[in-house]
Amino acid sequence: MERRPVNIFAAAANAIVLAAAYYHNPEPMNIAGGTEISIRDLAAMIVKMIGYTGEIHWDTSKPNGQPRRKVDSSKAEKELGFTASMKFEDGLKETIAWYERNYDRIALQ
Repeated sequence: MERRPVNIFAAAANAIVLAAAYYHNPEPMNIAGGTEISIRDLAAMIVKMIGYTGEIHWDTSKPNGQPRRKVDSSKAEKELGFTASMKFEDGLKETIAWYERNYDRIALQ
């Protein structure tokens, strides 16, 4: 089962602002949050949060890719004092609420 590290946009934006202000090193830095989730589990979370009652169809003819991507964001914590402060589930709820509030505006683009 594929697993991916995830981050909420607001946390990522905060890390980018901190890095722009305080990180003066050409070496890359990972800012992913500590949450790791499979795409299937993420889809299940979204289905539950939005009350979707239809079916999800997975295209098993497509490759799965790398089974797991675990990142080390300790440099961000050490260099910037950054850790993702929002629980992933809370951020996902906020993202869905934003999408629902703005759907009419963004669907037209």
